[in-house]
Amino acid sequence: MLSIITHANTNRLSFLERCKRSVAEGLKPGMIHKVIPGFTSWTQRYTDSQCDEFVAFVDDDDTIHPDALDKCMKAIIESGAGIAFTNEATVKPDLTVIRVHDERKHYESIRVLPRALHHLAVIRCSAIDPRCVDLYNEIGYGIDWFMRASSALVHGAVHVPMTGYFWTVHENSQTTKDNKMFCQNMKLMTKRIEELWGKRVGPIPIWKDHDKGT
Repeated sequence: MLSIITHANTNRLSFLERCKRSVAEGLKPGMIHKVIPGFTSWTQRYTDSQCDEFVAFVDDDDTIHPDALDKCMKAIIESGAGIAFTNEATVKPDLTVIRVHDERKHYESIRVLPRALHHLAVIRCSAIDPRCVDLYNEIGYGIDWFMRASSALVHGAVHVPMTGYFWTVHENSQTTKDNKMFCQNMKLMTKRIEELWGKRVGPIPIWKDHDKGT
């Protein structure tokens, strides 16, 4: 039912083992963690997203809260949304927290900010528009953003209000190096997102955990 995909970088195996332990603690029946070595192309994100009913991506140097997958699955099934997501924390490689991103989420932000709907995200695979690949090939960046945006703006999103993902930031990482070029294309990417998937507005619904009454 839910495949958790990790594209593994063989240059940081110690981080990968930490990631695998983290995901293993959160697995429930019907969930499987697929570690895929030899990541070569960002379009592989879309290809691998079509392997199950639901999909989530956990990068090989990141970790998740043990309850995050279960709560996201409950939220997406109960709501019927295209995507369910948690808050995330930006952390150093030793997991020291730099910042927790727990602000209120709105659909407007999804069109203009890649991190408005980032990690952890469980996506309904049928809600991901295959035109994400064409848009990525046009611009050269943003496949993760396009996949999440298409799911949320067309099929709706639900926000699970917990810190479910710990996103590791490294000095001189490829993400850091690509950031300047990414930012230069932000207006174009927003324009294309709006053309393809509309301008949905308003606050994203917050999921209530009925098991805890919250």
